[in-house]
Amino acid sequence: MKKKNIVIMVLLSLLILVSGQTSVHADQSLAVSVNAVLPKNQHNKDVTYYDLRMQPNQKQELDFELNNSSDKDQKILLQINNATTNDAGSIDYSDRGGKVKRDNTLKLALSDVAQVPKEVTVKAKSKQVVKIKLTMPAEKYNGSILGGIRVTTPDEEEKKDAKDSGGMKIKNKVAYSVAINLTETDEPVKAELDLLKVFPGQTAGRNVVKANVQNSQPTVLEDIEYYAEVTKEGNKKVLHKAQAQKYRFAPNSNFNFDVSWESQPFKAGKYTLNMRAESKDTKQKWNWTKNFEITENDAKKFNKTAVDLDQDNTKLYIIIGLITLLLLIILIIIFIFLKKKKEEQRRIQLKKRKKAGKNPNRRPNRGGPGSGPRPKQKPRPKK
Repeated sequence: MKKKNIVIMVLLSLLILVSGQTSVHADQSLAVSVNAVLPKNQHNKDVTYYDLRMQPNQKQELDFELNNSSDKDQKILLQINNATTNDAGSIDYSDRGGKVKRDNTLKLALSDVAQVPKEVTVKAKSKQVVKIKLTMPAEKYNGSILGGIRVTTPDEEEKKDAKDSGGMKIKNKVAYSVAINLTETDEPVKAELDLLKVFPGQTAGRNVVKANVQNSQPTVLEDIEYYAEVTKEGNKKVLHKAQAQKYRFAPNSNFNFDVSWESQPFKAGKYTLNMRAESKDTKQKWNWTKNFEITENDAKKFNKTAVDLDQDNTKLYIIIGLITLLLLIILIIIFIFLKKKKEEQRRIQLKKRKKAGKNPNRRPNRGGPGSGPRPKQKPRPKK
């Protein structure tokens, strides 16, 4: 227990020292909630968002409540956003205008018919009703006009508070999205999916091939399953594959379906993507085959910035193998050279011995002790 208390005291001391240099605040006073006041022309009364049955040329104002339960006035930003499909296969009501271009099939968007004040201030402990103004075009429209009203707190306030506090300030940024779906008829509209293009890219720093799929019709498509395979062009061997389920599709939108390159570096070449999609909801099916290319520039660019990339050591292994083979050849040559030199020296010695008239096969008399003929011994005298 004593050791534990000491550790706690040390940690508290460190926190006090750090707080003297940088202050970190979490503003808990921000508490704004929203409520969609559903009008009489609410088409589906079982949902809490705006699902309205409209008429050509109709003008209408919707009540949208902002409730501030905090002790401070709250500045709120409001924005009308068109529904898009994000790369996770979800319908997105956030502001993606800076990242995603308006789909070329989106002829009539919510932002074309809806208006809302850009900024309001809700007094402390009070409720404020904001008006959403709708103006429908004169032409009859079949299908869905889908989007949402987005509620956020301004980033400028966060920056100002951080500067005034003399340190880093973390605020709870309010973010609400309430969907708005406008229809004029019950005439069914079937989704039409198409594979527009395939190209290399990155997601979260990892190499992927992106298949851009488009829904060109003003209708929501539910419960979609995708399956994709990548092969070398003209080859049936599957290099990479991906599968996803429970995806959705917003009207007149497109998104990128990722096929992971599995931490492998891109290699320049020509490839083929085989892909299929099926909506479990409408029982519609689509199949696509599209060729694409990864250029040398693409491979270098993405491999340079990719994270957790498996290194391709093929060239290194080839170089090591060539060096090893070269050393082996050098050793063999040295061995053969030394062997030939030794044989040459032996032949020279044999020639010298023959020239001296000696038997080359007889061991030379070196004149050591016991060498040469033994002397005759005299007979011992008889006793």
